[in-house]
Amino acid sequence: MVTAACHYYFTVYYHYLLNLNTCIMSLPWFKRIGIFFVPAALMGWLILLASVAAAVYVFIAVDNLQHSVSDALMNFVFHLLIIGAVYSLIAFMTSRVPGR
Repeated sequence: MVTAACHYYFTVYYHYLLNLNTCIMSLPWFKRIGIFFVPAALMGWLILLASVAAAVYVFIAVDNLQHSVSDALMNFVFHLLIIGAVYSLIAFMTSRVPGR
């Protein structure tokens, strides 16, 4: 009885995610220009704003913990690379494929 209920729940949730994916992902959020991704929709701009806000927050947090400029910059660059990689991954997955 429990397995049938779990199977039904996961089936309904799976179909919900498929419908959500087709509704949200039908609009390209980013446009690729060279190696850069430029926001093309409101969601893209929100992701860019969140990335910049996260970078500023991390810089302030790292700067408060370090005693020298070189230590702060070395630690900040690592976090900035992670933020940039996540931004690029999201932009790549939600951008329009060239030639289509």
